[in-house]
Amino acid sequence: MGEKIKLARIKIGMTQKELGEKTGLTKDYIGALERGKMQNPSLQTMKKLSEALDTSIMDLFFSE
Repeated sequence: MGEKIKLARIKIGMTQKELGEKTGLTKDYIGALERGKMQNPSLQTMKKLSEALDTSIMDLFFSE
């Protein structure tokens, strides 16, 4: 999951800080997600991230 978030963010040329500003999440929280330190984000958080990264929740969090 974390690697997918990072790759999707980099693909669109967004920094962790920019993603945080767009989603209302902190840069530290996004970094923790990308490193796999946070394992169970809420559905609301998943929705914010998928919208900001222009991808589906399924692709970002559940597909292999």
